[in-house]
Amino acid sequence: MPATFRNALFTLGLAATMGAGVGASAAQADPIEISNPTLRTTIGQSDATAGYVTLHNAGTDADRLLAVRTDIARMANIHQMSQKDGVMAMAPVSGGIEIAAGATVVLAPMGLHIMVMGLEATIHEGQMVPMVLVFERAGQMTVDFNAASLANIQKAMKAMKPTKPMTGEMGMTGTTDMNTEAASE
Repeated sequence: MPATFRNALFTLGLAATMGAGVGASAAQADPIEISNPTLRTTIGQSDATAGYVTLHNAGTDADRLLAVRTDIARMANIHQMSQKDGVMAMAPVSGGIEIAAGATVVLAPMGLHIMVMGLEATIHEGQMVPMVLVFERAGQMTVDFNAASLANIQKAMKAMKPTKPMTGEMGMTGTTDMNTEAASE
């Protein structure tokens, strides 16, 4: 499976700090390649958390992440963090996230992410949480998200030093803005 230098570093960083992996039921032959599935551990009695994942479309046609489902919570939605006039805002993404042929979209802190609300239990470090990603073309893919603390997620992300910008980068300003293209859809 081809991976950018950035994704390879992120995968290595996550593996070193969390042991993250794609669930066995996510088919490697599918045009959508999934890496770095991570779910943030919960803090205290919080009933919400966020999930992050890298999606690469190795196919020749665009696809779209339409929905996310999980049995651990009342709902899971695709959300976008944005900043306007110095104020952070978060809102659901309507219509899903387009993943152009050959493109990579990274759902990461401070940008596009999976918002999981109404958790039925606390999420602990190292816990594997199955979630179903629903794509317009690729269909449903069950992926095991590895729970990690925000500190471990940030460590893994700091290890990633991109040599060039890529589609869907981190939702921050500058050359590391991962969600710019996907957010404008």
